[in-house]
Amino acid sequence: MLLNANGKTLPCLSSTKLLLIMKFTVVFVLAACLQVKASTYAQNVSLNVRNASLELVFKEFKKQTGYNFFYNDAMVRTGILVSVDLKSMPLEEAMKLALRDQPLTFSIVNKTVVLKDKPFQPDFTALPAPPEELHGRVADSLGNILIGATVRVKGTKEVVMTDGNGNFVLKNVEDKQTLVVSFTGYVTKEVPVKEGNNRVYLIRLSRSTNPLDEVQVIAYGTNTRRYDVGDVATINAADIKSSGATNVVGALNGRIPGLEVSIFNGVPGSRPILQARGQNTLSNSASVTPYDQPLILIDGIPLPTQNNDISMLLNSFNSGPGATGFSAMNGLNPADIESISVLKDADATSIYGSQGANGVVVITTKKGKPGRNAVNVTVTTGPSKLSRRLDMMDTQQYLRMRHQAITMDSITTFPSDQSYFRDLFLYDTTMYTDFMKEYFGGTANSTDAHLSMSGGSGNSTYWVSAGYTRQSYNMPGNFSDKRYTLHSALSTHSSNNKIRANFGSDVSYDVNNAPGSPALGKAMMTVPNHPSMLDANGNLVWIYKGQDVSSDQLLAETKKPFNIENYMFNNYLRLNYEVIPGLNIAANAGWALTLSRQYSATPLAAVKPGNGTTGSAGFGQSNDQTINLEPQVDYRKTVGDGELQVLLGGTYRKVTGTFSQQLGSGYTDDGLLKTIMAATAVSYSDGADVSKYVAGFGRINYVYKEKYIANFTGRRDGSSNFGPDRRFGSFGSIGLGWIISEEKFMKSLKPVLSFVKLSGNYGTNGSDGVAPYKYQPFWKVGSATNTQTFDGTRPYTANNLYNPTYSWASKHSINLGLDLGFMDDKILVNLAYYRSRTGNQLTAYTLPAQSGFNSVVQNMDATLQDAGLELSITSRNITTKDFKWTTSFNISGNRNKLISFPGLATSAYAANYTIGKSTSRIYGFKYAGVNDTTGVFQYYKANGTITSAPLTSNINKGGDMQPIANAQTDFFGGLNNSFTYKNWSLSLFFKFSKAMTKNYLAGLSYASPLPGGQINLPSFMENMFWTKPGDQGKLMRLTTGYYGAARNGQLAQRYGSYFTNSDAVYSNNFYLRLKSAMLSYSLSPTTVKRLGIQGCAFNITAQNLFTITNYKFGDPETPGSLYSIPVQLIVTGGFSLDF
Repeated sequence: MLLNANGKTLPCLSSTKLLLIMKFTVVFVLAACLQVKASTYAQNVSLNVRNASLELVFKEFKKQTGYNFFYNDAMVRTGILVSVDLKSMPLEEAMKLALRDQPLTFSIVNKTVVLKDKPFQPDFTALPAPPEELHGRVADSLGNILIGATVRVKGTKEVVMTDGNGNFVLKNVEDKQTLVVSFTGYVTKEVPVKEGNNRVYLIRLSRSTNPLDEVQVIAYGTNTRRYDVGDVATINAADIKSSGATNVVGALNGRIPGLEVSIFNGVPGSRPILQARGQNTLSNSASVTPYDQPLILIDGIPLPTQNNDISMLLNSFNSGPGATGFSAMNGLNPADIESISVLKDADATSIYGSQGANGVVVITTKKGKPGRNAVNVTVTTGPSKLSRRLDMMDTQQYLRMRHQAITMDSITTFPSDQSYFRDLFLYDTTMYTDFMKEYFGGTANSTDAHLSMSGGSGNSTYWVSAGYTRQSYNMPGNFSDKRYTLHSALSTHSSNNKIRANFGSDVSYDVNNAPGSPALGKAMMTVPNHPSMLDANGNLVWIYKGQDVSSDQLLAETKKPFNIENYMFNNYLRLNYEVIPGLNIAANAGWALTLSRQYSATPLAAVKPGNGTTGSAGFGQSNDQTINLEPQVDYRKTVGDGELQVLLGGTYRKVTGTFSQQLGSGYTDDGLLKTIMAATAVSYSDGADVSKYVAGFGRINYVYKEKYIANFTGRRDGSSNFGPDRRFGSFGSIGLGWIISEEKFMKSLKPVLSFVKLSGNYGTNGSDGVAPYKYQPFWKVGSATNTQTFDGTRPYTANNLYNPTYSWASKHSINLGLDLGFMDDKILVNLAYYRSRTGNQLTAYTLPAQSGFNSVVQNMDATLQDAGLELSITSRNITTKDFKWTTSFNISGNRNKLISFPGLATSAYAANYTIGKSTSRIYGFKYAGVNDTTGVFQYYKANGTITSAPLTSNINKGGDMQPIANAQTDFFGGLNNSFTYKNWSLSLFFKFSKAMTKNYLAGLSYASPLPGGQINLPSFMENMFWTKPGDQGKLMRLTTGYYGAARNGQLAQRYGSYFTNSDAVYSNNFYLRLKSAMLSYSLSPTTVKRLGIQGCAFNITAQNLFTITNYKFGDPETPGSLYSIPVQLIVTGGFSLDF
């Protein structure tokens, strides 16, 4: 409870005046309409105000009389606004008038006015209540009114809900009966009805600390885990902060059951990828792994580019397999996020219709709360390095390998062209450079600063914050990702609470300056005795002792810039009008915009000098925006022994996107690279998309006797992505729940089994996940460089086939849940089983080459099933005055398979899929080891015989490529332990995963150069190669790659390329990683008070601190990416100050 003296919250100021920064950088000022006339320092007061707060009245009385005022915050927030006209009136009389109709009384002691609650309060209305009526108001512990709280007369059917002012009226309530008052997220309270005529109550509820009662944001509303029949998982601001993530998506990694977050490299600002409960669609290519990412909403508004890659030009984001790119989501500051809820099953997502088929991620930003003006400043900074050291061969190991390759190839005469052996004859064989350390061993920096201001009165609240984040690369050059953010939120309502308005805005500018080529990964492969890449004058070395070494010039890559600037705007407005108690009409409006500008260049300074050498540059621009309008009607009413909630609404959404790209060459001056006008040759490309979406939706929820739950949702969608006769689809769900622990026969088990709930739901979703207007025949202007002109005019070329018959994909899902609570809910267990089947697949169906098109969009009569189990456990292990220990654990596993596909055997997909088998199966060659005579790799043919030259087509088409692995993750999850001791707190979060993935061998080059050529290798591989007949080497013989090699050396050069497509490069990959650790210390209240601040904390956060794994070389979280930029170990320290 906050105490106030003279309008001051001890020990800091409270305020009723607000400054609200909204609508990007524009200042909105909300001014109270007050006119105050007063005299000074007398016991008589004069005051003329309308609709003023009690706090302001007391401040004015204090100013005029010099009297002190002593009260707690909750008293003045619960109070009714004051309108008085006092002229030279004694203070005591003035106080009586000011507190007229207020639930307060006062006493004056030695020039101090002390306020307290009235034992029996007057009626809130102008007219006195009849004796048989009971009036009251429900508020929280801080005095904020609670709208929609349920007030029930125990043992009867009399029940009401509080109105827009938190008031309620009950009739026919007898003395000595009991009121049961409840509200979502708060502890239910029982209040006895006292005897007498004063039947007016102020009831204050306190927030529940039980995780079952934590408020979860769901589709178009809120709920709690206790009464939810869908599958929703939520992380809060504390979880996000302890993760240390600078990307909101990264904060979800391992913390949400059923949500897999994939990371492909350690580039600052690169995009993690999300997938909820497996893959729902088939890929039209065996080489491309599809990712059905969930819908992402920020304060109810879908970001136009979602979590998709917006990079257009070649850059370091696209290094390693599964290139991830750059996402506009990186512009959202995690420090501005209040909670993230992930909706996974049909009950939770069907109300989103086609938009929610892959799950929904609902991001809620921070809002202001009534109370004093609060200011927080948080700053963290610290170094980052590679999370796992990659040890490559030193010069002596490397030279031994090279000489062994020469011996294996039986080379006795060396060519005059020394390019094949310059490392032996031209380079200094005593020189050693650890290029891994040279290019990736540096110490980068991560810095984050955040300033927030918030507060408000009972009528209006605000939040405004600004942030700055910078992460640098740990490689040579000034490369970094920098982000600037501004977040604001305003909530206000009329004095009678009939009209409410909420407005919010997020603005960010994110600029990533990176090297423009992924070739820096070659640093690990560079021979360790390579000469310096700079001469004595600091110039790049292109020729060394007459030999061209430009292909090894790594520093040239650092001179090739890639810049991506992204602007993100996300704005929402919600207006709500209470027609009658329980009936609300609302309108949600949102506008989101992402603007991107990109630039890459190859300057003359990064190109080997020579005749005709010129530079080149690329420019890209994109503009994507969403307009979203959603009118809604919400009705809540107590019906019988239950609570009914009905929601009806509609959606109109328009998404537009444009892009343009210009590539210029022929630059003769690096100073002109940033203008396309200086290029002597230019090529252009551009495009535009527009899609419209309309829908009507509804939900009916009924909770009977607080133990039986029914939830029904429905939606009718219309999408412009389909042809005129195929645009509309209908979707819905039904969910049921039974809280068994509320039954009488369970009462005896309450001390041990405190909560039991069974729930289940079934529903449908659809998908319109194709590019807009693909049903129309598209034509485009022929390329200026590849299309011949006719009579001086470039012709049109066909770009898309006409096909108006495809329509919605369909997804049918079932979810069963069991929730258990033990020992007064100290241990909570949730077990969920789900199964979804997606049919009528929307895909780009592969066409024969003679059709003139690669593919056509159509529905495939194929059904894909995903099924799995999710387990989550939370526990409050120890709770004492000084020490607390809590644990949360989750683990998930998904299995998918193709249920049906009529005509599969004769389709273009016969080589990729098999009925009854996983769609994540990988086809390749079955490895048969190394031939102990020739030392060359061998593989099993389809008929079981062994060969070094298998056929490169699928087994279904007569080739030797067979199923060799399943890319589906076996299981994944997370474990978090939080400890607090007095002023200390420690959070440890571990992520774990097990899957069949590519191993380090997948990163070996068996093209050119091969192992044994001029390429460095991991040091532990030195003795893994076959050396002589009868040898059982794990890897085939070394070869120099020289054309003069002996026969077996040439065989190795010819057949080595099959190896990286064999099961030898796949293995079980398990890892347990300390993903984040946070240690914090808060100054004691005494110290804080002495410093004149509200709070101060110091913290140290570490990410990717250590890893336990069977993965031998590289990073297990980015498997197979031997030469990509590794995941970083980041350690930051900082402080947080509250004023």
